[in-house]
Amino acid sequence: VIRKVRLVVRNALIVDTAENCWQYFIEQVQEKLHCILCFHPGEAMRVRARRFPALMSHTLQDFFHPWDEQALVAVGEQKLVTRDISIPPPLDSRLVRVMAKMHITAEEVAADFSKLVKYEVAVTCKAFMTFLDIYGHILVEKLALADSNKIRLEAGLAKLKTATTDTYTLQEVLAKKQQQVVDKKAQVDELLHRLGQEKQVVTIENSKSTAEESRATEMQKLVSEKSAEMQTDLARAEPLIEGAQRALDTINKANMIELKSFKSPPMEVQNVLACVIILLTPPPGARDKSWQAAHKLMQRVDVFLASLRNYKKESIPDSSIAQLRPYLSNPDFTGEVVGTKSQAAAGLCEWVRNIVKYYEVYCFVQPKRQ
Repeated sequence: VIRKVRLVVRNALIVDTAENCWQYFIEQVQEKLHCILCFHPGEAMRVRARRFPALMSHTLQDFFHPWDEQALVAVGEQKLVTRDISIPPPLDSRLVRVMAKMHITAEEVAADFSKLVKYEVAVTCKAFMTFLDIYGHILVEKLALADSNKIRLEAGLAKLKTATTDTYTLQEVLAKKQQQVVDKKAQVDELLHRLGQEKQVVTIENSKSTAEESRATEMQKLVSEKSAEMQTDLARAEPLIEGAQRALDTINKANMIELKSFKSPPMEVQNVLACVIILLTPPPGARDKSWQAAHKLMQRVDVFLASLRNYKKESIPDSSIAQLRPYLSNPDFTGEVVGTKSQAAAGLCEWVRNIVKYYEVYCFVQPKRQ
């Protein structure tokens, strides 16, 4: 104890001797430590008072007498209010008065029982508080159960109303359908009558239909041949799309940064970027196909690559194709040749070549498809 209070004694500007520390501890205990002893009045309390006189001479006695009915009602109302229980106003006051009457009756019965058996039986105010707590807890549970049942019943009623409405709707629909059946039956009877009259005409038309069927068979055969030819042409276009995609996959951000770092790139690289500008520029086409224009186009690498991946390869303007012809006819305009100058430019070169080839195949196949 002395060791633990020594620092506090020093902070209080007192010399921290063992005697001073102990004295300081005693004073703090006397000032701040308070003990409350609760006894039920009776023979046991008298015995303890005789055995321990200090309980009377060195303590302050406070006797709590039984609560009257008014006090019980006030405490009960406050207790139910703090629990936030929704009881109708005329009922809550009467309910609390009944609880108070029950507690007073229990006290009277306990007193009569104590006189009868010569044994002290106490019904304290704590018992009334416990009774209120138990009642409040049970009431909350029952109210919650009632709310749950109410919600379930309301949901059931809503479903019944919906089912009733649906039933009326279905009956109206059924009546309309029955009338439609009657009308259709009349139309069918009339049609059968006309068919009987037009039987000869049908026979003639059947012979014509046979001839038409033979011609349709021949046309179907021709369509099948054209379809197979078109599928073959489309199969030629698939590797071109995959080649363009693979060419773009070879381009990464580092390669593009390296490509952008050129101040005066080789002519092969400039030709590739000129073709890219032609494809990405809407009609009537790009006038400026210089390296400065290409550098500006590649300013945002992610946007530039996204525009290549999302390029509408089925709608290349004819003017753009015409401008690309001189570049594509150059024997050095290949990924292998351009790759010796720049890997990114090689990927762009292969992309341009495959996109143009795909467009040519598409233009050849589309009229057949239509």
